[in-house]
Amino acid sequence: EFKYINDALNKLINNKENKTFTILDYGGGDGFMSQSFCLLIKTISNININVKIFDLIGKDANKEEISNRKYDLIILSHIIEHLHEPKKVIQECKSLLVKNGLIYCEVPDERLTIIKSLYKRFGLHYHVTHHTRRSLYLLFSILGFRNIFTKYCNRASWRGKEISTIMCIATNVNDRIN
Repeated sequence: EFKYINDALNKLINNKENKTFTILDYGGGDGFMSQSFCLLIKTISNININVKIFDLIGKDANKEEISNRKYDLIILSHIIEHLHEPKKVIQECKSLLVKNGLIYCEVPDERLTIIKSLYKRFGLHYHVTHHTRRSLYLLFSILGFRNIFTKYCNRASWRGKEISTIMCIATNVNDRIN
């Protein structure tokens, strides 16, 4: 997972005209993912980083504040599986991207999870939508992204817990991700 993210960020940073890299951690809660990306970017380049965290649940969340800017990287980590209409959020994020920007999306891999079947059986639906590599690819493709990379990550760390996830990196530029 690290190699693909590193390569995509390297290309994006090298093509930047100004020296500020903007990140939107959409639904970021405590900002764990944006902090991780900041550390990664600092190892790649000396570029300035400006991070905005938009917490979907937070009482002080101001959507207008994030809508007035464009971002180089938008992080959707463990967000879209909780949404009834993930297309709307991804479309909104697409409109907030700079021309060569990236969206990093990560969802839990629930293909073989016995807990998923137990949740359904007992009516405890904490994930509204469930995704595979193919469904993520189609979701971003339908919304007009030209270059989409998906990967199953068997031992990804989510806040220190090892879980299986599906990673997706999407951009509008054809040659961004190999």
